Amino acid sequence: MRYQKPVSLSMILGSSQLSPLLRNTLRREHMDAWQSAVDSTLRASCQLASFHDGTLTVCTDNQTTASQLRYLNKIVLQQLQSHSVFASLRKLRVVINTAVQHAPTTTKPPIKQHERLSQNTIKHLKNTAKSLADPELSELLLRLASHGGQTDMKGK
Repeated sequence: MRYQKPVSLSMILGSSQLSPLLRNTLRREHMDAWQSAVDSTLRASCQLASFHDGTLTVCTDNQTTASQLRYLNKIVLQQLQSHSVFASLRKLRVVINTAVQHAPTTTKPPIKQHERLSQNTIKHLKNTAKSLADPELSELLLRLASHGGQTDMKGK
């Protein structure tokens, strides 16, 4: 059995395999602290962009939310600093970014407008309906012609 050489903890924590897990955990802690410090109406229009060198950058999608966050800057800073993950927080930077993505809103597809039949097409449908021996098919063609804009179902 072979023993491996001891490795320092900092080397393990800095490894490429563990590093994304630590970043994810840290990001989750940042989000949890942000959610507890900021009102849900403000949070709906915000996204945490980065936390670097004591500055937390928050992106908002409109000027109103940005103004509210700037007004509440000191209060939000105090509430965030009470969490250990933001202990080194010194500054809250608010940036307006209209490309901030939120939950997709469902939009109805545009209603298709049916094109009206031309007078020539209506005339041909009525003439064809008159010439047919099958009364059901004739009635269907007359109904189709009536949707073209004329109310008279009897041919000219």
